[in-house]
Amino acid sequence: MSTGLRFTLEVDGLPPDALVVESFHLSQSLSTLFSLDISLVSQQLLNIDFSQVLEKPAHLKIWQGTEIQRRVNGIVTWFEQGENDGHQMLYSMKVRPPVWRAALR
Repeated sequence: MSTGLRFTLEVDGLPPDALVVESFHLSQSLSTLFSLDISLVSQQLLNIDFSQVLEKPAHLKIWQGTEIQRRVNGIVTWFEQGENDGHQMLYSMKVRPPVWRAALR
């Protein structure tokens, strides 16, 4: 049985269809900053310049059918290239809220 759920990710500076969400884990609680870990796939075998991604705004949208159920907006704080099986490239990304930068000082 299909739930009709789908997930899209937009990162400023990348084409909208460059990365496809494979899975994600969102950790959030009261009085703490959220942390969003995303596993991604690129079927285009793009040569992504990490400077195009790191510190850029990212927008995860959770859809049910044609309606957005939830949005998570933040900045990319970590980006890693994974395996290439000849057909697709795997990536991992961490997104945090913009105020997260203040915790680094």
